[in-house]
Amino acid sequence: MRFLGLLFFTVCHAASHIPEPNTLCEAPPCSEQVHLQLGGPGEMVVVYVTANANTSSEVKYWTASSSSAPSVATGTAQAYSQLMWVEYALINPSMGKPEATEEEILDLQNTTSWAYRAPFSPYGRSASYENPTSVSYGLGSYKNPQMAYTSPVVHTVTLTGLAAFTTYTYSVAGDRRNFSFTMPPDADGTAYPFTLGLTADLGQTDIAARTVARLREALLGTEGSSIVLLSGDLAYADGYFPLWDTWGRFMEG
Repeated sequence: MRFLGLLFFTVCHAASHIPEPNTLCEAPPCSEQVHLQLGGPGEMVVVYVTANANTSSEVKYWTASSSSAPSVATGTAQAYSQLMWVEYALINPSMGKPEATEEEILDLQNTTSWAYRAPFSPYGRSASYENPTSVSYGLGSYKNPQMAYTSPVVHTVTLTGLAAFTTYTYSVAGDRRNFSFTMPPDADGTAYPFTLGLTADLGQTDIAARTVARLREALLGTEGSSIVLLSGDLAYADGYFPLWDTWGRFMEG
């Protein structure tokens, strides 16, 4: 195995290189944030998100040499909700640009548009009433639904029976785009060369975008099969969960 010595640490914040949501489908909102991860032997796992549960968990895939109809795999879908955490570095990072502004967070924490003042209530207002003049850091209030993040629907589909060193094209439900991948070699020691790329601590900055572009460029110039390991510290969401969606768009494809 050949190791590609591209270990980059780009720990900084800014979301200035994030694609817009996908619009290439028959009826937007479209599926987006399409990603791959290796499964078991002969498997590839496709993950994508949709705005609602109306889109099926379905992936069509085929090889260039195939003359038959595409294979179809189905999977599961789930979503989650979580109170958001506001970290000081979200607005005041030690390097790079802020991921959010103070005004944006104050808008989320301000409940005056829907909570009410009431003379008969304790302190003359409801328990949900907040009109902050400065950002409150830490866990968002459970009394404020604006501080509760609900994820898109996350679809997970496993493609099985895939052949080593074979390139597959695939598309996900709710998306007109086609993507492709090449399966890695079998674990029989006959594959050479095999190139492993490694990166970590990316964040989602202009610097991170250049890191990813350089890594892709280097891998495309290698012989044989290649794969990239993202070893951790990916989105730097730090409890502000919308940053996982911008990360999903940033690293798509």
